[in-house]
Amino acid sequence: MRGWGYSLAQLHSQLHKRGSKQSEAMGNMMARICLVLAFWLLGGGVVRLGLDWADSYPYSSASEVRYGIVAFLALSIAISGTVSALRWKRGG
Repeated sequence: MRGWGYSLAQLHSQLHKRGSKQSEAMGNMMARICLVLAFWLLGGGVVRLGLDWADSYPYSSASEVRYGIVAFLALSIAISGTVSALRWKRGG
């Protein structure tokens, strides 16, 4: 069967290479998803600790500013972490 161009061993080798590339891509995607979740959990932790900090002071007009700072920090961590996780190990 030399006229077919590929031997059975060559075909098996090509299929194995394709499978390993797909499994590597799947592993990278799972790592990105885990990183995105980790950063959003970290943002949630910032909210929890930040609100505990803000509530340790008596309520005043400055409390609203503290709440805004906590929200800004938490969203900044979550969004920047999401962007960096999605750009991580992306070819190109």
